[in-house]
Amino acid sequence: MNDSATETSSNETALVHSILAAFEAHDADRLLALCTSDVVFEFPFLSLTVAPDDLDRKVMRTLALMNDLAFSDVTVEPLARPGWHLARYRAQATISTTGKDYRQTYITLVGVDDGRVTHFVEHFNTAAFMAAMRPD
Repeated sequence: MNDSATETSSNETALVHSILAAFEAHDADRLLALCTSDVVFEFPFLSLTVAPDDLDRKVMRTLALMNDLAFSDVTVEPLARPGWHLARYRAQATISTTGKDYRQTYITLVGVDDGRVTHFVEHFNTAAFMAAMRPD
């Protein structure tokens, strides 16, 4: 990899970390500032695709239930296709409505173009998600 490609990959890796930090902070404005205006958020295991205008209603409301959301063990690897990265990370939170611990491992594909996120495709164990969200 030449110096320019290495710098681009490094900048894109930092962008992925910034996106995760915005999710942790439940900060939709900061999150969208890191994305293109037509970014697509996909959650395939929930059969959910979210446009920027629906982010608050469809994603941030759920995140608001996750007290002390923290990501750890974050790795970001560039893929063969330029601008695409694979992120792996763990999450921990307490669900405010159930009091249950939420622990999850995520695999996310992130597309980047011109320093902005174009696609965020997050895969996770929906059974663990539903168990934490469901009252006893």
